[in-house]
Amino acid sequence: MSEIIAQLTLASAELPLWGRYTVVLIGSSVIVTGWRAYRFWFSLMVTLLAGIWGLIYGPRYHVAPVLAGVLSAVGMGCVALAVTRLLVFVAGGWLCWQAALLVVPAWANPLVCLLVGGILSTLLFRLVVRLVTASLGIVLMALGMGWIGGGGELVAVSNWVSKLGLANPDWAWLLASVSGALLQTLCDRVLDKWQARRQEAKKKAAEKKEPVAQAA
Repeated sequence: MSEIIAQLTLASAELPLWGRYTVVLIGSSVIVTGWRAYRFWFSLMVTLLAGIWGLIYGPRYHVAPVLAGVLSAVGMGCVALAVTRLLVFVAGGWLCWQAALLVVPAWANPLVCLLVGGILSTLLFRLVVRLVTASLGIVLMALGMGWIGGGGELVAVSNWVSKLGLANPDWAWLLASVSGALLQTLCDRVLDKWQARRQEAKKKAAEKKEPVAQAA
């Protein structure tokens, strides 16, 4: 995972300052609203990735890059919601594989982890969506804030993680993702309570207006 993050860091280093702030804003939004807006975020991700794929590989099929990018983005955007479950299945399997590499490397068989993680993602759909969106948000925030070292490690967390005796830098990403998922759960509960109070207040206000309307 660290190698992938390191490549993303090199790409994000070329972004202007406003671009980095935008990445941070998107990352924080993904962390907070991951479960509530997961359809939107997954659809957006699929659309953007398809557009980028079209821009890069369009000339191979003798198609103008812009045209290939637009058509790919629109086409995949139309079916994004249909493949959401498949994306969560693959993402859950990938997270399971990464966790196995950290905890029990001897058992980290890619195919087994993909299938086990995918099955768990269907049984624990909400939990896996929280972990996936929190992981994505953490990566985006770290890229925008420059919290990633040259080896792909999360500098903001790696220092105290190493004090716990966890030498692998991927532990920092795992712990940060779990923390992000917990924060997302807390935000959802706070928002649910606020919405419940708001609906209750509207209901009471409507009940108070009924006797007045009947008397009139």
